[in-house]
Amino acid sequence: MGGFSTVTPSAQNATAVAQAVWSYTPRSLTDIQSLVNAIQNNDPGAVPSYSDLQYVPVPYYSGQVSLTQVAAFIDNAIRNYNMAGAFAGLHNKQPVQPLAP
Repeated sequence: MGGFSTVTPSAQNATAVAQAVWSYTPRSLTDIQSLVNAIQNNDPGAVPSYSDLQYVPVPYYSGQVSLTQVAAFIDNAIRNYNMAGAFAGLHNKQPVQPLAP
């Protein structure tokens, strides 16, 4: 299985999966916390990079933010920060699954 890692059965929960996703790219603790803070404070301008927008669902799955906070963040980003194109581009590039299980 070259290039793929596995999650052991005992670690198959939302937090472990979210942490595994963060570990696949060169993320720093500062980047992760900045995204979480941006969502919690509903401040899209605080996201370190547009490329970090693809990780918006991860703090929800890891239990760091609520679904309502994610929805408000995306709404604010589109309405007030003109980020509709950024979110549409991410969705077209790799369609995301619904946040709610």
